[in-house]
Amino acid sequence: MLVVYPGSFDPITLGHIDIIKRISNKFDQVIILVANNENKKTVFSLDERLNLIKQSLKESGVRTKKNTEKSNIRIEKHSGLLVDFVKQEDCDFIIRGLRRASDFDIEYDMARLNKHISGVETLLVSADPKFTHIASSYVKEIAKYGGDISGLVPEIVAQSIKQKF
Repeated sequence: MLVVYPGSFDPITLGHIDIIKRISNKFDQVIILVANNENKKTVFSLDERLNLIKQSLKESGVRTKKNTEKSNIRIEKHSGLLVDFVKQEDCDFIIRGLRRASDFDIEYDMARLNKHISGVETLLVSADPKFTHIASSYVKEIAKYGGDISGLVPEIVAQSIKQKF
């Protein structure tokens, strides 16, 4: 089964890494889809985010297709509607992470809409409790004011985001 895990990943966090590890152990192939949403102001460019994801997965011991042919993880970028990518790649499921109960309402509505448009189901994956407090937006704000973001993001991301601020 082929699943897609979409997001802006600006930046990728330890919570994202945990979900990637967990789903890559359950599905035949995982596509990490880095979205280029022009309505979102990002700290990292699309190419920087792709590179940080690759480096973060390697740092975390997770192999991608580029690292070894035995891996079941691919990293792609996409501009436009997620459902167009899902149809193009013939994905079986969309994966979305839930950090807290309030995420459910937003993700549920989006899942129903994506199902209506593409016919593809969304699987909601609960975050490991040790990562529920981590959000990319929080990481950026902490870093912006010089706070310590270790333990929230992979080391390569911590170094890169400190350079940005």
